[in-house]
Amino acid sequence: SVEPRAEANEALLLHGTKPHHLHSILFEGLDPQISSDGLFGRGTYFAEDAAKVDQYLGVDLRDRKGEPAHALHRLHHKLYTNLPHKGHVYYVLVCSVALGDPSRTRD
Repeated sequence: SVEPRAEANEALLLHGTKPHHLHSILFEGLDPQISSDGLFGRGTYFAEDAAKVDQYLGVDLRDRKGEPAHALHRLHHKLYTNLPHKGHVYYVLVCSVALGDPSRTRD
């Protein structure tokens, strides 16, 4: 288990994603520079509550290992080599996130 480091103001937070983004996230990392604009601008979003990340999920319906032309082929080849794809899979990542030092401003 990974324990958050207090000196880095770390927290374990959730990141929900659609299946077609998961391969690049797992093997290249979460990159706010290539993310799409969100409610608060371009960035990588995390939440403490699974109900919040639910709105960012997409369903992965079935195994695509045998379909090299399909967009999810590489992901399924990596994830489902030794275990079966169960159908209707959703992906939520548990991430150790360094929150840094908070700053407060006054209006």
